[in-house]
Amino acid sequence: MTDDLTTQAPAEDAQQFVRGLAETAAFFEVTAPTVRAWIDRGCPVERKGGHGVSYALDLRKVAAWRRDQAEAEAEADARRAEVEEQLRLELLGPDAMPSETADRLTPKQEADWLRGERERIQIAALRRKLVEAAALERDLARVMAQLSERLLLVPDELGRIRGWSDEEVEAVREKMGDLVNDAIDAARDVLTAGETAVTADDQAA
Repeated sequence: MTDDLTTQAPAEDAQQFVRGLAETAAFFEVTAPTVRAWIDRGCPVERKGGHGVSYALDLRKVAAWRRDQAEAEAEADARRAEVEEQLRLELLGPDAMPSETADRLTPKQEADWLRGERERIQIAALRRKLVEAAALERDLARVMAQLSERLLLVPDELGRIRGWSDEEVEAVREKMGDLVNDAIDAARDVLTAGETAVTADDQAA
């Protein structure tokens, strides 16, 4: 069987390329239902059969249509493979499973692998966020400690300016210390709440 048919033929010889449905199927080594499926998909016919009328197909036109279909399908497959590779790279990163490896897996094995990769990515993202939160908490603690140290010097300076007694200075220092500690605790609570919310969101994803 071949799809390479002469397309330049005298008009009087054109009829030799016209075949019925069964003959066309035999020529291309397929079944008659397959040829009917081609026709439904747009394969050209010289005469459409039905109600006692037989089909008539030009073998040259059928061969040309099949070549066009094969080229279109090859291009579609190439585009589909490119999209799959790009999607795999975007979702799973540069360490994603190569397509040649995926081709050797069953659909279930590939689904299991992708599920494992997704979980690994989520865990890595969560770990990174926790590390960032811990670093932020350390920085916050350092800043608050420095701020607390400077604020606790204020009562002594005010006492000197206003002539407070040692008892008055100590009372103000204790009150300011309580306020500073409350502020540190409030900041830590906000940070912890944000960290908990991030963890819950990642687990729900």
